[in-house]
Amino acid sequence: LAPGAAWPMKTWPIENWGQLIISLKKFNFVILGGPDDSFGSKLKLMAPNRVSDLTGKLNWSETAFIIQKSKATISADTGSLHFADIQGVKTIALMGPTAFGQPGGRNTSVLEIPMNCRPCTKDGRGKCSQQIYQKCMIEITPASVANKVLEITHDI
Repeated sequence: LAPGAAWPMKTWPIENWGQLIISLKKFNFVILGGPDDSFGSKLKLMAPNRVSDLTGKLNWSETAFIIQKSKATISADTGSLHFADIQGVKTIALMGPTAFGQPGGRNTSVLEIPMNCRPCTKDGRGKCSQQIYQKCMIEITPASVANKVLEITHDI
């Protein structure tokens, strides 16, 4: 799992990541992120025996290696997403406000909510025009992501 992103508007709520972990009881997870990311320890608490928190512990080469060895990657719109996409790893991309950078690999599934305001930003900076902040990300449900995980992994 790669929950983080440089800009908050591109992130999926941490609660949703937690619900996803709890719902996929047969899976083990590795949390990837940078040294400034604080979500790893929170997500590890969701299932301590099934979650490894590697946030802030790996360089980019090591992160790419972990992604390459994974059965699947679930990622916000961030560098880890593009590593997985390029390497042909089964990937679920959670896409929200950005205007470009959509992954194009045949093993990548993009989950997004069509909205007239999208894209609202080139790279995730700026303001959300919706009454509900980050509506384009919030409406991607943990259940829809879990279903996609089961579909692409065939319930490994």
